[in-house]
Amino acid sequence: GRNLPALLGLSLASWGLTYVFCSVVVRGVVSAPVCRRLELGLADIVLGASGAELSTALPFQGAAGFGSFEAAWALTFGLLGLTRADALATGLAYHLLFLSYSVALGVAGHAYLLRRSRTEAESVPLPRTEP
Repeated sequence: GRNLPALLGLSLASWGLTYVFCSVVVRGVVSAPVCRRLELGLADIVLGASGAELSTALPFQGAAGFGSFEAAWALTFGLLGLTRADALATGLAYHLLFLSYSVALGVAGHAYLLRRSRTEAESVPLPRTEP
């Protein structure tokens, strides 16, 4: 119970950074004049990305979530005014970058835990055996 405020803060920070990352990807793939013409602000990107994130709760997914995520992304960003090509391109770019980041963190975390477990195993004295 006493860790709840800290965990809530970390969760909100994580979601906030996720939406900022979505904004960077959309603005990086779609030209700035198109974003200005459509008046795509951070609130619109949060709405569009949330639709795609909700698709991850669907009981059917493609390999690594491909397919349903991009379809939901394209649908929500299409409703916000992006062309089908831009919506699919931004969805695919976001998903590939996010998965690459996740895999890199997973590999780094696994390497850290493996090294830590080896260090701890070396520091534990072995029981003495009598001949």
